[in-house]
Amino acid sequence: MVSLPIIAFSAFMLVGCSVSIPMSPLIDRETITGSLPVKTIDSLPLAPGLDNDDKRLSASALAAALDPSANGRTIDWANPRTNIKGSFKAAGKAPAPKGRKCMRFDAEITQVQVTRTLTGRACNTEGKDWTIVEIEKRESGAS
Repeated sequence: MVSLPIIAFSAFMLVGCSVSIPMSPLIDRETITGSLPVKTIDSLPLAPGLDNDDKRLSASALAAALDPSANGRTIDWANPRTNIKGSFKAAGKAPAPKGRKCMRFDAEITQVQVTRTLTGRACNTEGKDWTIVEIEKRESGAS
């Protein structure tokens, strides 16, 4: 028969297995690496050769950049599996059809040491995902 002190000691030792330590100080909150379900950006291509994960990560970063709480910060995203990365930054309001909200944005996409600098417009309807409706290569010297 197992004694009560042995059971109590065993229970005390196993409690440590369920202790959680917050990781937030160790996480770079400015880089989106995926984990939230976000629809992909299929309306217009950001760059050739992006896979579904790249599209999902870039869509998350675009949504974060266009959120008012971003306050104009650049939001980075990266896919370590494909070695493709990019960033988005809100560039102000844009003309929008009735019932939608549109924002201009600047973006960079880096693939195999080649960086594409883009500008575009994305729109959403209240509570819906952002959809890129216009995108073009930004001329060098443009800000």
